[in-house]
Amino acid sequence: MKLQISRLCALLLMAVLLSVSCGKKEKEPKGTNQKNPLDFTLKDLEGNEYTLSGQKGKVVIIDFWATWCRPCLQSIPIFISLYDKYKDRGLLVLGVGLDKEESLRKFAKRYNISYPILVGNQEVARKYGVQAIPTTCIIDKSGNLAKKHIGLVPGMQKVLEEEIKSLLEK
Repeated sequence: MKLQISRLCALLLMAVLLSVSCGKKEKEPKGTNQKNPLDFTLKDLEGNEYTLSGQKGKVVIIDFWATWCRPCLQSIPIFISLYDKYKDRGLLVLGVGLDKEESLRKFAKRYNISYPILVGNQEVARKYGVQAIPTTCIIDKSGNLAKKHIGLVPGMQKVLEEEIKSLLEK
């Protein structure tokens, strides 16, 4: 009897884990919705403040990342390329580093990151429902959360570029 209960518990646990990790759509964090992303103000590595609500009229990519994250390292050249290509058309990329400021500073210099790196915190990450990094949020010109991507997948640059071009044309 105990063995059957153990097996049943193990099966239930596997079912729960599979439902959480396989194809389950990311829920929006409490207090947010597609039409009203939560505002934040963070400082960049030079001490300049960036407030999301102050970026209306631009398409904003918010990239939540850390220096120790290999997929984050692989995605940074994508964001550099997109920023350099579309910044004159109204794209702003904000790298929200979830790491110590000094680590972010060294990393940004080493990899010649051309877009602003903000010193993030758990409060802002929580507001956006960041549970894994990299997490990429795309904000439209009106300040609405348009897209959210978790992780780095093959072909991501093409997907992001199509989404950005579409939002820039609106």
